[in-house]
Amino acid sequence: MWIDVALDHATAKNLRPKVWIAVDVLRATSVMTTFLAEGGTSLYMTADVEEARKLQRKFNLLAMGDQFAKPIEGFDFDNSPLALLRAKNKLKGRAGVHSTSNGTKLVKLLTSCGGTVLAGSFLNLSACVARAAWLLKSGASLEPRAAEPKHLGSDGLVHNDDPDGIVIACAGRAGMPILDDTYLAGVLVERLRMLFPNAELRDGSRIAQAVRRALPVKEAFQKSESGQVMAALGLEDEILFCAREDVYSCVPQAGFEGEHLVMRAADRDEEYAEAEAEQLTRS
Repeated sequence: MWIDVALDHATAKNLRPKVWIAVDVLRATSVMTTFLAEGGTSLYMTADVEEARKLQRKFNLLAMGDQFAKPIEGFDFDNSPLALLRAKNKLKGRAGVHSTSNGTKLVKLLTSCGGTVLAGSFLNLSACVARAAWLLKSGASLEPRAAEPKHLGSDGLVHNDDPDGIVIACAGRAGMPILDDTYLAGVLVERLRMLFPNAELRDGSRIAQAVRRALPVKEAFQKSESGQVMAALGLEDEILFCAREDVYSCVPQAGFEGEHLVMRAADRDEEYAEAEAEQLTRS
């Protein structure tokens, strides 16, 4: 079994794990988690704003997201977990559509690579780790896409033929690695290594761990490029909220409604709930 981190989209394209954890912590995967945890039923994924508008009209969806940290005209919400939290009474029983510059594009990419795709954030940290571990151990999945296996590492080398891998894939910013996503990836690696002490750690995982150990979470978020853009827009409260651990037990998991890619809250069966409780105890 192996654990790796894809620091950007280009690296993710070469990896073929059994389980993916998509990370765009400031703020797409934090929004996905908050929407579903606060009563939303499903969240359509698209990086295309016009497609999002068409889906919004066709299915009467709540639209949320941003383009380069700026709100999108005609959308119900910005790419903001706090805005969703303030309007949580409007979310219950509703489906939504989510469009962002990086995070929704990443989820679409990962589903094309095969394996099960989860959305990770600090808000659902323990639950996400528990779900990933349960999927790996049980072999369960939700509508994975078939893909030719290429068991490459983040260094581009073929390590072995072991298909039992977990990759934390970072959305980054404008195609480049970014501090906040890499930091969360390092935390996820540490948590997963507690459950799989004999797992092979590939280079991406070790890089993310080194970043995580270098500074505290709030400083990492505030110093990241995403954090600085958000601070300039007066969104410091959003940064601090996205740095909170284990606010929710909801884990968004990718699936399909017809041809449309959607995130839904993963079912919480007894074994999964026990694994989550163990994670919370360790944290």
